[in-house]
Amino acid sequence: MFNSLFYDIKKLYVFIFIIVFSICLQFTFDNEGRNLLLVVFMGLASLSLVFYRNFYKTDVALLFFIFCLFFFPSYLHENGTRWSTVIYSFLFCLSFLAFVRAFYVSNFCQKDFLWSLKLLLYAYCFVLIIQQISVVLGLPPLNLRNYSALEPFKLNSLGAEPSWSGRIMALLFYCYITVKEYTMGKAYSFKENFSEDRWVWFTFLWPMITMISGTAIVFLTIVFFKFFRFRKVLLLIPISMALIFSAEYSNFKPYERARDTLTATLTLDEEKIIQADHSASFRIVPLIILIKSVGISSFNDIFGHGIDSVSNGIDFNLGVVATSSTFVGVWYELGFITFLLFIYFSFRLCFDAKSPVSIVFWFMLVFLYGLNTQIPWLAIMLLFMTKHYSNSEVT
Repeated sequence: MFNSLFYDIKKLYVFIFIIVFSICLQFTFDNEGRNLLLVVFMGLASLSLVFYRNFYKTDVALLFFIFCLFFFPSYLHENGTRWSTVIYSFLFCLSFLAFVRAFYVSNFCQKDFLWSLKLLLYAYCFVLIIQQISVVLGLPPLNLRNYSALEPFKLNSLGAEPSWSGRIMALLFYCYITVKEYTMGKAYSFKENFSEDRWVWFTFLWPMITMISGTAIVFLTIVFFKFFRFRKVLLLIPISMALIFSAEYSNFKPYERARDTLTATLTLDEEKIIQADHSASFRIVPLIILIKSVGISSFNDIFGHGIDSVSNGIDFNLGVVATSSTFVGVWYELGFITFLLFIYFSFRLCFDAKSPVSIVFWFMLVFLYGLNTQIPWLAIMLLFMTKHYSNSEVT
């Protein structure tokens, strides 16, 4: 498998796409938190479009989105457009167009995909274990980002922060199990398949449980929905109750954080959410306020309020930073038409009718994120590939 990837330039290009969008290396970030490795790679990938002449149906909505992204802020708003933001968005869009073309011409098969996912899971687990050993020995952990000495074992592994790692590892593992099912032609069976995947399971579960992230626990739960079978619901109920009971009385902090945040979010009370988990509130509270701020009845609702209008025009005043990093924020800044184009484009590529859990991953990793960050684009890439393999012959 190693030879298959590294001696085939087309496959290697797809493999590099997956790797670069899946990891965050501390030394590649600048002082403003930009992943320079990703920026340079996207720039080069965008240039590679000149070598591809094919046109695909998946391009249509994204190309219209690119047009709206350029036209609406430039010509429909008097305030100056911050072109660095627009260009950054262009890079994500154009590099994705390059990825799709590279994937279609590469014959990147199921075995290549499974091997790539497995390698990434191993890498995440290995780096986390090295970080954990470093903390125990009092040594500076490698690849450390967004670290607090107050929570010494809340470590980021190869993600920008622990919650990033939890999201990405869950996505990698979900895609691995789903494509393996398509390869086998049947549902994944713990009895039949666990022994051959025991190290994959370990490299997934160890970080998800020990990186001390409430987000990781939430996504671990989402992954296990993949194995949900209605005929086994009566068995799952007592197992779930036993796990919840154990977590409640073991003072397991990631579980408590996830539970308190979920309970507070259901109240839609912004202050309660901040009190429950200040870190999680940076994403949840702005989303709630933004939902109250968008519509489809005015000119600005349809064509947007302009770039940076969320941070400049909405008063959060709750101790959280205003952010447009959800697609409701994209709706507010770029308008309902632009928002609808991207939702159509991303959902069409991500949703796999054979695996309904893909909807959850699309919602959590694309819709609840935004445009100018690598996680939603990684999610679209991997879910698109996973869906593609659902109708492919085993290779």
